[in-house]
Amino acid sequence: MPENIKTNKANALDEIEKPVFEGEILLCEDNFMNQQVICEHLARIGLETVVADNGKIGVDMVRGRALSGEKQFDLIFMDMHMPIMDGLEASAKILKFNTGVPIIAMTANIMSNDLEVYKQSGMNDCVGKPFTSQELWRCLLKYLKPVSGGTVHRNAENVSSAADSLLEADEEFQKIIRKTFVETNQNIFDEILKALDMDDIKLAHRLAHSLKSNAGQIGIMSLQKAAADVEYQLKDGENLVTKEQMSLLETELNAALAELKSKLDDTAGE
Repeated sequence: MPENIKTNKANALDEIEKPVFEGEILLCEDNFMNQQVICEHLARIGLETVVADNGKIGVDMVRGRALSGEKQFDLIFMDMHMPIMDGLEASAKILKFNTGVPIIAMTANIMSNDLEVYKQSGMNDCVGKPFTSQELWRCLLKYLKPVSGGTVHRNAENVSSAADSLLEADEEFQKIIRKTFVETNQNIFDEILKALDMDDIKLAHRLAHSLKSNAGQIGIMSLQKAAADVEYQLKDGENLVTKEQMSLLETELNAALAELKSKLDDTAGE
């Protein structure tokens, strides 16, 4: 996320006490690792999550509730890059149902022009991936009333990175997402190569975007940047990726997988 968009923790104006909510969230997200992380965040503040693996499934879920008279979701988190139906198309279809449910964009790409596109499409807000707990809480507090917590303290000095991320200190959950990363990204470089060979630029772009997002979730910045560079060179439907960029991506991915496998092997023997 660009520095001019992402909140600087050190300069944060508010510190938020952990809120607790009651409600049900629809998460439209195709990436399994992102599903795990987001659902865990939401569960820890009392929210139930229903997952749709792509935008079409999400649209069908909202439509089904609208037709049956069942209680609608309290909020929708919408990933932008999904197969079958992306976030913008899904949001446009959901808005036609006039449910009034807030739709929040979730994406690793937050440029100022992207924000304007989301706003013009009728989406209410945007949360970047990866996000901290407090970034998520601030967004939720705009649209949902907490049953407890959520107090805002105007005290920048007390904001710490340790308190800012609910999951950072949870080693057990970190093991789970490391394992997921290894399992879901073993073959992703070959999948990107295959997509490029087949001239399926859209698929290659989505795979690079997914890898970038996953690398960010577990804090492997060098891999995140390498994947972002490849993604950027595919963003306009043309393959402008250089051999050097692909070579660097392969190197960084292999290094990340080796490191994570080593950590998993170490913890397995404890």
